[in-house]
Amino acid sequence: MGYGLASGTPLVVKGLGVMIGEWLFGPTGPILFHGLGLRAEVATTFGVLLGAGLGYFVAVAGWKIHHRKPTPRHAGYGVTIDRHLGASLRI
Repeated sequence: MGYGLASGTPLVVKGLGVMIGEWLFGPTGPILFHGLGLRAEVATTFGVLLGAGLGYFVAVAGWKIHHRKPTPRHAGYGVTIDRHLGASLRI
């Protein structure tokens, strides 16, 4: 799978993030920006742009969190937790 825009996140994940953000914020743009006195078309455009940006960054952040490599500090912490739990679970 190809990676795009100089990061480790696949372009498909970024595209889905942008698409979902547009779907969520595009129709709600007139509701979100009603107080600014904008026409419906302009408010929808702002909603789509805002949704695309937020969707992109949420998708990239989610991908990085899901695929991060454990550091040696975290691996040792897991072993310590397992050792303590094993000792406390004895009958």
